[in-house]
Amino acid sequence: MILGGMQINALDLVDPGVSTIEAGLRSRTNQTILKYGGMCNGVGQLATDVTNLASGGKLGVLRIWSHGFPGGQGVSTGMPDARFSAKGQRAGFALNNFSEVERDLARLTSCFASGGRVELRGCSVGTGDDGRRFLQELARLWRVDVYAAENSQPIGPLEWVGPVLRARSSGDPIRGSGPDIK
Repeated sequence: MILGGMQINALDLVDPGVSTIEAGLRSRTNQTILKYGGMCNGVGQLATDVTNLASGGKLGVLRIWSHGFPGGQGVSTGMPDARFSAKGQRAGFALNNFSEVERDLARLTSCFASGGRVELRGCSVGTGDDGRRFLQELARLWRVDVYAAENSQPIGPLEWVGPVLRARSSGDPIRGSGPDIK
């Protein structure tokens, strides 16, 4: 395990290509996989599942694999359309529904190990001012680094495509490459 903690991957079953992501993760060591799709309150369910698995600072990295948009990340959309309404459904989290899901997201804070991180693997989540603000808000809440791509990400490969924005709990975000999955 990395960082002295678990590696949890939340997969939204939005496309048949997600099975390629799952197979790639299973070929690596110490990957815990949670699957979601087509359900309301996926954010609350994710918080419950992660808390049950990694309470007390056991979480090294949380990766969320779903559709995204600048300033928003899906969790349980179960839809092939990248544009979903995070507001009301709680099937994802974004700047526009942060007040609705902040309490559930905050439950994850105590799960992270020292040096832990979050990787939001949706397309373009870190793009523009909305992406930057979104990542900074999450990094502040969770007190860990939060990574998100600035470009579209193909469904299937485990590697990041294009620049990745990294927000820390303090300071300005940094553009670079995302961490590899070991």
